[in-house]
Amino acid sequence: MTLNKKIFISVLSLLVCGAFFSQNRRKADSLLKILHSSNDSLYIHNACELADELVELRDLTGAFKYMDTALTKAKDLKNERLMGYVYINIGNTYNYMSDLNRALDAFENSRIHYEKVKYLPGIASVVLDIGNAYYYAGEIKKAYNTYKEALAIQLKCPKDNISMANVLNNVGSACGMLEKYDEAEKYLLQVEELNKQDNDLLSLAKTYNNLGSVYQGKKNSKKAMDYFKKAFELKLKYGSNVDKADAYKTQATIFMNQKKQNEAIENLHKALIYTDTNVYNSDLKAIYNNLATLYELKKNFEMANYYNWKLKNIHKETFANELQRTVEQKQMMATFRQNHLRDSLVQSAKIEKQNAQISKNELIRTSLLIIVLIIGVFSFLLYKRFKLTQSQNELITKQKQLVEEKQNEILSSIHYAQRIQRSLLPTDKFIERIFNKKKPS
Repeated sequence: MTLNKKIFISVLSLLVCGAFFSQNRRKADSLLKILHSSNDSLYIHNACELADELVELRDLTGAFKYMDTALTKAKDLKNERLMGYVYINIGNTYNYMSDLNRALDAFENSRIHYEKVKYLPGIASVVLDIGNAYYYAGEIKKAYNTYKEALAIQLKCPKDNISMANVLNNVGSACGMLEKYDEAEKYLLQVEELNKQDNDLLSLAKTYNNLGSVYQGKKNSKKAMDYFKKAFELKLKYGSNVDKADAYKTQATIFMNQKKQNEAIENLHKALIYTDTNVYNSDLKAIYNNLATLYELKKNFEMANYYNWKLKNIHKETFANELQRTVEQKQMMATFRQNHLRDSLVQSAKIEKQNAQISKNELIRTSLLIIVLIIGVFSFLLYKRFKLTQSQNELITKQKQLVEEKQNEILSSIHYAQRIQRSLLPTDKFIERIFNKKKPS
């Protein structure tokens, strides 16, 4: 490859990446414009969508910032479903960062909030995401058990073909990974029926591919080929370039297994037509590798060397890209953790200050309560004493009145007796007249 061609490919790759990032940036800017004019519920959904775009732009700090604001608004609204929704987005972001433990913590929080309001579709969704976290971490057995739990919950939800097909497809895929082919077939046939009901042809094509792989595992070549053929036809008719490339690659793999080298080579070349050869990726690498192998088997060493040379270049580019991507991801995670730690410390200081103020307010409230209680008790005692004094005064008054009444009665009796005595005794004049008569003359 000449220097000019290398420069051309490098520039073209940068332009493709630039276009990708530019598109995401435009969507992020658009969401940012409508974000602050949204009501609280819409703000939460838009903030989570904006966070997804920022993750694609590798701005994890910004992504978590908007998810934190969304979570704060959901908590202010005391809306359990919205809190569950935000925590699902946080969990998926941690999944992107390959941080399984934090992803599981976020998903568990989401489940708790959904369970408080018994929102079954939300619970099914978050359990499915927990299964995906295990699946991406390579813990297929745990993923399988979690997918089964999600299926049990989804069966209790209102009818939703898309969600049910998604759950069944994940259970079927996990079964296939664990070589439980009969069980995988049962679930995938149900997915096929749901895809047909919704006329979801591209999803149906993927289901056909999965069923083909299952029948290959069951050593049923005829059924496998029938399903691969159906998938191939749907992808070519309704799919994007990526779907069409995938269809031809699958066909090539089938022909390679059947040792039909010419047909395999023909399909791989067709796959190249729909594959972006200016962006080095694992799909392009697989095509070049298979072409080199097939040409070697056909003893066409010129073509084999050509694709080996392209494969060698792609290995270099892939290694460089993967290394750069790994470095960028580690830098991104380090920056996020540093910023998040700083934000956490600031938040902790604010919380401590708030707690101190709360404690102070509590102390003031308690002191005031005690003072009010003491005043109340003192007032009650004064009131009781007042009532007692009043009662005693009333008693004294009554006794005084009684004494006066008795005294009056006694005086009245004495006066009456005096009157009787006076009526019985002779008067002074009478006695004087009697004594005058008896005087000697």
